[in-house]
Amino acid sequence: MANTNAPFGFIPYGVIQGMAPNFGLTPRKILYTNTTQIFMGDPVTTQTSGYIAQSSAPSGTTQIAGVFWGGCEYYSTSGKIPRQNTYWPGSDANADPFPAFLISNPNATFLVQVANSNTTAAASNTATLANVGMTANFAFGTGNGTASVGNTNSGRSTAYLDLYQAGNTSTQPFRILQLGSDFLPAGSPGSDPTTPYNWVLVAFNNQEMRTTAGHS
Repeated sequence: MANTNAPFGFIPYGVIQGMAPNFGLTPRKILYTNTTQIFMGDPVTTQTSGYIAQSSAPSGTTQIAGVFWGGCEYYSTSGKIPRQNTYWPGSDANADPFPAFLISNPNATFLVQVANSNTTAAASNTATLANVGMTANFAFGTGNGTASVGNTNSGRSTAYLDLYQAGNTSTQPFRILQLGSDFLPAGSPGSDPTTPYNWVLVAFNNQEMRTTAGHS
């Protein structure tokens, strides 16, 4: 069954084998004037202010704080009440919000769809065994230059692992651990390693809890 080009962000899968499981979420803050939406499954960065924001259009050297998950709480300007939401709407917040939650466990693993932001060639949009062990960047949308930051109906991200810059660069945010075909049921979405847009298992690479350098 051919895979579908429908990015869904980074979905928590577990932890690196041999590591103690920890599925707790880290509370952080989003500046209430931040107009950039943040969706479940989005990589986020720590700003110089200490607030988190969506990590968009990364250069390949972006240190991420983690993956936004579990939503956020804030005080609604329109409703004049506290609200809980699966994603940060980028508007309607009055004063700094209550905690926003992310996965920052340095041993966390994630399922993610692959694509290539630079080409439509099938081979370049397919992760193979040769990609295992490489580091990679991420992008948003459905690949091939189509940008979309998220789905406001589901609250889910459209981030995907971008094979365009996959290689051995230590500063890229994620590392490929396995192909989804190694453990996904045959015929399920993302399980076909011979067609584009298959799924892979990744772990953090250049992330706050895995490096000694602080954010800039």
